Amino acid sequence: MDELKALRICHNKLTNVPNFCNGNSTKSFTRKIKALFLNYNYITSISNDTFRCVTTLQKLRIGYNAIGTFPSMLFSNLKNLSYLEVSANAGHGMKIFPFAFASSSLTYLNIGFNGNALTVFQSIPETFKGLPILQTLALSHMNMMQMTDQNISDLFAPVTSLYNLVCLNCHLQCDIKSLIGNSPNLTKVNLNSNYFETISPGVFSEKSKIKTLLLNLNKIGHVSSKSLPIAFLNNLTHFDLSENPFICDCDLAWFIDWLKTVNKSRLRYYPKGYKCAFPSKWANKRLDEVHFSYLECHPFTTPEWIGMIGGPIIVVLIILSLIAYRNRWNIKHYIYMLRKRREYAPLRGEEFVYDAFVAYNQSIVLWVKNFLIPFLEGEHGLKLCVHERDFPVGGFINDNIVERMRQSKKIILVLSNSFASSEWCMFELKVAHSMHIKDSVEVIVILLEEIQAKNMNNAMKVLLENTTYLEWTDDNVGQELFITKLKDAMGVAVNG
Repeated sequence: MDELKALRICHNKLTNVPNFCNGNSTKSFTRKIKALFLNYNYITSISNDTFRCVTTLQKLRIGYNAIGTFPSMLFSNLKNLSYLEVSANAGHGMKIFPFAFASSSLTYLNIGFNGNALTVFQSIPETFKGLPILQTLALSHMNMMQMTDQNISDLFAPVTSLYNLVCLNCHLQCDIKSLIGNSPNLTKVNLNSNYFETISPGVFSEKSKIKTLLLNLNKIGHVSSKSLPIAFLNNLTHFDLSENPFICDCDLAWFIDWLKTVNKSRLRYYPKGYKCAFPSKWANKRLDEVHFSYLECHPFTTPEWIGMIGGPIIVVLIILSLIAYRNRWNIKHYIYMLRKRREYAPLRGEEFVYDAFVAYNQSIVLWVKNFLIPFLEGEHGLKLCVHERDFPVGGFINDNIVERMRQSKKIILVLSNSFASSEWCMFELKVAHSMHIKDSVEVIVILLEEIQAKNMNNAMKVLLENTTYLEWTDDNVGQELFITKLKDAMGVAVNG
């Protein structure tokens, strides 16, 4: 047996790897053996000593057995090993330990098992470490569905010298970039029979070295031109995207057109393997039978519809708005005079100390002192409650506010930008709102200035949206309307 270079012991129901050692020594019966084939047996275990007497091996096939454990540095004694196939092993409780396949000479590795990858791989980042010149990595029939994108990236990160990557029926649904992102020299990628639904933009570019891309039997419905650029597709020598559930709409039109123009020798299973799954209009139709009209895939955009139909309407509305804004006080005055014709029944109630309680922020005190007080008290004889003047010294502010509001027939809220930022002003607003609801106290709202969005809190917004307010302005006509409305609100319109 000294001259034996290849040994095939397949389909022999072996339960263990034969002992090639001569007695207890490390000398081998087969000193020149280079290829050993042990496929399709019942081998359940291998260890670091299993191949110690066949160190000349260059090719080892031990797939389709029932090996349950792959310990660390399992093939470290095989210094010439370049080809290793251990696929389709279905050992109970399969475990692959760190550095199990570590080899400075291995260029081809094919593994496969039935089990959950998170359970099988004892250390994901170290599973394929120690393979500096590995060129082909083929994985098959394993469940990697529960692995995250980061797990996948960590698993394949060490094998940066790959030229050929196969992951067949691995239940993958991750971002493809996590699979191939660390292998810049890849020329062949076979990801058939997985669960990929999309291809992320940027994964494949025109600068990619990939010449063979196989994605048969996945769940891909749409293909974006950013995911598979035409320049990249044109550089491929073999391409397979057949048996995917294509959604045949305008987003796929570019891909359908490309398929019709490419050299068919580069496409696998085209056209019979490329069929529409959705929509029902095209279901079960081959992609080469799908046609879209220009109008179907180039409908008018929203801006175009607005320009053609809504444009004139918008122009008219803008013109009317400008006219209404410039004459807003005349319009408001006219509307007010129409409403004045209505009869209002006088309210009868208890005696009040004040005709009105005035709530305002200190920043607009000059307007209150120079206009509101002189106008209502000086010209019309009303009595106002102003906190600077009428709150008793020594009392709690909140008690003074509530008590003076109860003693007032009406409440005047003078709103300004600083009003919303004052806690006491907001307290006065809330008390006034509560008394209006519970006791039917009349609340007069004066908008002294336009409230900026940053100062518009929820309480003030609700008040302005649900209350008819008086708006102060520097416009002469507007001021006349303001004064007329204020007198009417305070019940002095007849006497004033």
